[in-house]
This record gives sequence, C-alpha cells and structure tokens, in this order.
Amino acid sequence: MEDFKNNVENGAIKLTPTEWLKELAAILEKEGFKGDNEYQILNEIDVFEALKDGYEECSTPQEYVEENYYE
Repeated sequence: MEDFKNNVENGAIKLTPTEWLKELAAILEKEGFKGDNEYQILNEIDVFEALKDGYEECSTPQEYVEENYYE
C-alpha cells in the first residue's frame, strides 16, 4: 500500500480507479466480453483483483488485459 501511495504522489497513477475501470471495460468489450454496459462487462471479471494487480501496480488497462487475458 505504501508503494501505491508513493505512485499517486509522484504522478505515476494518473487515472482515478473509476476512470481506470471504465477504460478497462472498453478494452474488454473490444476483446469480446459481452454486456449492455460497462458494469455488466466488469461483472465478467474479478474487479477487485483487477484493481489490485492492475491499478495499484500502475499498469494501464491495456497492459493489464495483455498480461491477464492474452495467451
């Protein structure tokens, strides 16, 4: 958690968690995840894990998808 706070203070994290998740949902939709809106798309994944492994580690939503959903 201390690393996360430092990343926010140093400007490494620029998106809010909500903005990050919205971008993630848009990318997942392009990758074939289905849903009528971003919330339904995000229900297809473990959002808490995405925030922990993606957002808090300063990955972009695209980087997170590449690391976790591409084979």
